[in-house]
Amino acid sequence: WYGAVAYCNFRSQMDGLTPCYSFSDWSCDFNANGYRLPTEAEWEKAARQAALNAGTTWRYPFGDAIDSTLANYDDWPNGGTQAVASYGATAGLHDMAGNVWEWCNDWYGSNYYSSAPATDPAGPGAGSLFFRVLRGGSWDLRASYCRVAKRDGDYTNASNDNYGFR
Repeated sequence: WYGAVAYCNFRSQMDGLTPCYSFSDWSCDFNANGYRLPTEAEWEKAARQAALNAGTTWRYPFGDAIDSTLANYDDWPNGGTQAVASYGATAGLHDMAGNVWEWCNDWYGSNYYSSAPATDPAGPGAGSLFFRVLRGGSWDLRASYCRVAKRDGDYTNASNDNYGFR
């Protein structure tokens, strides 16, 4: 997570934008015009966009059944992280299921959504054990981890060959 937000600030500076993240406390200024990780709610809305466009809900970003042409999961067929856009797009977005877990801006709170605001929730103000949210599943997990509603978290300093960011 730290590396992902450091890249967001670096890229913002390269493009002449105001960085969103403070390196002193790792907070995010949502009013800055630089790059940042999506909130968990933004990530989920993007993953659900094709279903929203169709006026329905789906288990996966592309339908109710897993589709190996649209998601890299369960070590099949390639057994590792694949290049971005190696799989077909849904609602104009690639790799919303599988390939790598994607870091979100939010602290991980297991019960956060039971009391979250209904509109634009930005996640809990702090988290236990310095966990941040991961979404989307990855290449080395079963299809059930690719479900739009599946969420996980890990330490902010965690590094893994199946973690990435959007």
